[in-house]
Amino acid sequence: YESMREALPIIDGAIGMMVTLDGIVRVEGDDAAAVAEIDAWMQRVQVNDAEVGLQAFYESQGNEQYEQGFAVGEWTASADGKGIARLRVADSKGVMFVRDGDVLRTLYRAPPPKQASQNGLDTVEAMLRRTPGLTVAGLVEQDYREIDRRRLIYTVNRPEADGPYGTSLLRSLEETSDTM
Repeated sequence: YESMREALPIIDGAIGMMVTLDGIVRVEGDDAAAVAEIDAWMQRVQVNDAEVGLQAFYESQGNEQYEQGFAVGEWTASADGKGIARLRVADSKGVMFVRDGDVLRTLYRAPPPKQASQNGLDTVEAMLRRTPGLTVAGLVEQDYREIDRRRLIYTVNRPEADGPYGTSLLRSLEETSDTM
C-alpha cells in the first residue's frame, strides 16, 4: 500500500484529505487556565523524531490507519513521571499482534528496508503476519519489543471479526483487489 501511495499521487492526496477531514485537535473548557495549560502542552509535545504537537501525532496516526488499516501509537512519560514528554507513531508494517489467552499483545520492530519477495510481499513482517503459531517469545528473539498496554494508543479502520489489523482504504481499489 505504501508503494502504491508513493507511485500514485492522487491516492496520497486522497488519504491526506481523509486525515484533514478528520479534523483539528483542540481543547475546550470552562477553566481558562487549565485550557491554556493543556493547549500549551498540545503545541509543544514531541512527536516521532522530527515533529511537534498533538495535531502532528493525530495526523500521523490517521495516515497509518487509512493506509494500512490500523495505527499504533505510544506515549513516553516525562522525566518526573508527571506528564507526557513524547508521542510516537509506529510504522504499521513493523507491528505484530499476538493473542495470549484473552489478552492481545502488541509488539514492534522498525521494519527493514523494502525487500523484493517472490510472493509479492515486500517485508518480513507481512510474511510473519500470515504465519500461524507466532509467539511473543519468538518475536522477542527477532528483536521485537512489547509495547506497554498502559502506554498504547490504538486506532483501527473497519476491523474484520476479531482481527486487530483493520482494513486499508486502498483494499477496494481495482489494482489492489486483483493482487490481494
